[in-house]
Amino acid sequence: MFKFLFLLHRKGKWNFFISVLLLGCLFGSIPFAYNSLHSSKVALSESIHKYSRGSYDILVRHPEARSDIEQKKGIVEENYLTGGIGGISLAQYKKITDIPDVEVAAPVSVLGFFTNDSGGIKVELPSVKENTWVTSIKISNETGLPDSYKQVLDTHVVNIPLSDPPIMPNRSMGFMEEDGKKFINFTLPTNYNLLVAVDPEQEDKLTAQKMNITDRLGTEKSTKLPPSIPLLINEDSDVSMQALFEVRKSTKSEEEWKQQFRQMKDLSEVNKFLEHDLKNPPILKEKFDLSKELQPFRISRLDLDQKGNLQKTFGGINSSLDTSVYYLTDRLNYEEAGKGENYDFLLKPKDGKYRPLIKKEMAVRGGLPEERSFDYQITGTYSGKSIGNSDLDPSPLGIYSFSPVYLVLDQDGNKQNIELKKDLTPDTFLPIQASAITNLSNIELLKGETPIDAIRVRVKDIGGYDSQTEAKIKKVAKSIYELTGLHTDIVAGASKKQMHVKIPETSDFPNVGIVKEIWTTLGVAASITKSMDYVSLFIMLSLFLLTAVFAVVHTRSLLTARRKEYSVLLGIGWTMRDLKKMLALEWGIKLVGGLSLSVLVLIFLHQSVSIAWESVLYIQFIIVIWIFASIWYQLFKINKQDVQVGVEKEWKKKHAALSSVFGLAWGNFKSQLAYTGYIVLSLAASLGTILFLLNMLFGTRKNVQTTFLGEAVNLNMFGFHLFILVALVVLILFNLFEHAAGLIGKRKNEIVILDRVGWTNRSIRKLLFIEFSLTYFLGFSISLFLGLGVFRIFYTDFPIPIYVQILCMAIFMSIFLLIGFYYLLLKINKLNRHI
Repeated sequence: MFKFLFLLHRKGKWNFFISVLLLGCLFGSIPFAYNSLHSSKVALSESIHKYSRGSYDILVRHPEARSDIEQKKGIVEENYLTGGIGGISLAQYKKITDIPDVEVAAPVSVLGFFTNDSGGIKVELPSVKENTWVTSIKISNETGLPDSYKQVLDTHVVNIPLSDPPIMPNRSMGFMEEDGKKFINFTLPTNYNLLVAVDPEQEDKLTAQKMNITDRLGTEKSTKLPPSIPLLINEDSDVSMQALFEVRKSTKSEEEWKQQFRQMKDLSEVNKFLEHDLKNPPILKEKFDLSKELQPFRISRLDLDQKGNLQKTFGGINSSLDTSVYYLTDRLNYEEAGKGENYDFLLKPKDGKYRPLIKKEMAVRGGLPEERSFDYQITGTYSGKSIGNSDLDPSPLGIYSFSPVYLVLDQDGNKQNIELKKDLTPDTFLPIQASAITNLSNIELLKGETPIDAIRVRVKDIGGYDSQTEAKIKKVAKSIYELTGLHTDIVAGASKKQMHVKIPETSDFPNVGIVKEIWTTLGVAASITKSMDYVSLFIMLSLFLLTAVFAVVHTRSLLTARRKEYSVLLGIGWTMRDLKKMLALEWGIKLVGGLSLSVLVLIFLHQSVSIAWESVLYIQFIIVIWIFASIWYQLFKINKQDVQVGVEKEWKKKHAALSSVFGLAWGNFKSQLAYTGYIVLSLAASLGTILFLLNMLFGTRKNVQTTFLGEAVNLNMFGFHLFILVALVVLILFNLFEHAAGLIGKRKNEIVILDRVGWTNRSIRKLLFIEFSLTYFLGFSISLFLGLGVFRIFYTDFPIPIYVQILCMAIFMSIFLLIGFYYLLLKINKLNRHI
């Protein structure tokens, strides 16, 4: 029987080889896809384990501290502490620190905004002997917004020969003369400093920075003397301050200026007489960045000479801070955008302000502040920018550096990409970092019995984020709630996310538009894991279904194509037992060949994907059993009846018209539906599976990638998903070639008859191409219905428009059809040479 099989497949060796290749593809692709999904699951777990845990795990706040948006959407803005409503007592904080599984419990209390004089600039005036000079100083706060170049200070000084002192506006600090040189002093803009209290020891552990906030002078809780608190100053200013220095020669004479000077009721009116002079080009023009010179709670002294050189003469002196007056702000209020809007949230101003300032006053008695005012000592600095600001760090610290905010669409609808800078006042939609931090000494005197706004908790003895970690964190969060009654948000497993916020116009911000901010979305890790688990489940179910269909189609097509051969063997005396033995031996050889080929390929691919060989053996065993079951089932249907082929009267036409050829092709297609039906089923299953999986993958990736953690997960899993799709495409190609080969093998006698009755090669090819196209068109149509229809059952929206998918699938199928028909032509030409 071996010799018979050898002679039998000697002429059809390519069909035998293709069959072995297809079986090898089946035996290799499904285990490889399974192991790829397992590797992607591992990559997902590693990504979540690596990126889902930031500097802390649980955010503890008073229930009323949560915004409406946070309660509805589970999204926390970066600057969630600005309101400073408190709500947590020191006793509650102590209970949290006493929980055994708590490693870090870092409280934060927003004390408010305090104002101080930033210092001043001493400007050397030009020497006046013959000409009248106009010296201009313009200080502006550049936020980056269009049309928002804010002139905080605009001073013009006029020097007239033999006139002493020079003409200048009232807002300057005064005129002075040193060593024959004349100077004018003017103040820098007032600074608003956000002061925050923390526990230095806990903050050290949380931020991995040494927060050395020590009280040099001790504290006083006397009602007669103000308490003294230590301050650690943030050395990274987030205000963009520019100074423009210009000197011009005046066109007015000395007498004209003196006459105008006598007419002035107020020195501030000098600007009205400078309109013509300010249009002249300056003799000297210099621009300076003062951002680094504006330091919280300190005075800066700057000197500007006639050549435009700016020099810091002395600084670091603590300014006189009136702590009996400070300011709090309301939290930013957002509402969710309507359907179809190109932004996520709309900022809602209150009384024409984004953050209305609430002035707080502490009464003064006997020249000394009351018990809730304080004195302070600066003990050092820290760098706010160096503390946790990674996109993949899910923990919003709330008081240090923040992610940049970009203007992406202005009010006129023009696309922008401008990084925005904070205004001088707290009335801004931008996040505000702390200007200084202090310790918890006297915090109750300064803010009352519940001074703490939030506590950031890190759980002990966990290094990443997984299911066990999640359970432990939830246990600690439950303990915190039971002990204190405070609200807990599990930040571990969260991720930062880009949000588009529409900023309406106010008096201080005349033209904003839509900005891009970074917020924190809670529960992302669990959502991503669930989505990817669904994807993996559907992929494996689809692949096993596809394998089952391919196995049935492959065995059915081969048995049907050789049905006449089997009938002849039965006719010359073979028994069904003999036929089964031959088929078992033949398929056994094919299966061994396919298994060997798949193992070689898997060994090669083992370099890119970890292969669990136990799963390979298990999956391949199932496929072998299924193939033999399919063969045995279809073997019982073999009989001695020949297959009907078309209508004989049509064969007598040498040059068949397209309509007649189409009619014959349609007749053949219907008469052989028992054979072509399996091909259609195979095509519909494979293409439908690809369409469904593509929609599912794109939809899941689109939903997942809205967060930075999701982007990292997608990046790590892209290769595995690509491998699976490539395996499906390879299966379709082999199915395509087998269909072409099976069509020629099964129709060999018919093609010989057509050739003998006078049909040309062109007409034969036309007939077979139409039949080939009908099969693929029907399979393609059913695949669209299956792929899109099944996806619509599980999901509400398509990630890619349906017309785009149909167009792409049509192009995809056209390419495959041309490849298949080219292979069909090669087989026909070979058959013609044989004839």
